[in-house]
Amino acid sequence: MRPFLQYITTKSTIQKQRDFILKDSHLKNIKRTIR
Repeated sequence: MRPFLQYITTKSTIQKQRDFILKDSHLKNIKRTIR
């Protein structure tokens, strides 16, 4: 049960990081477009 819980938290953390990276690159693209 414990490893499974850790797997879930790790997965959600990776998801958040991926989400953040996507948003970050998206913002950079917008800034580039504005310029």
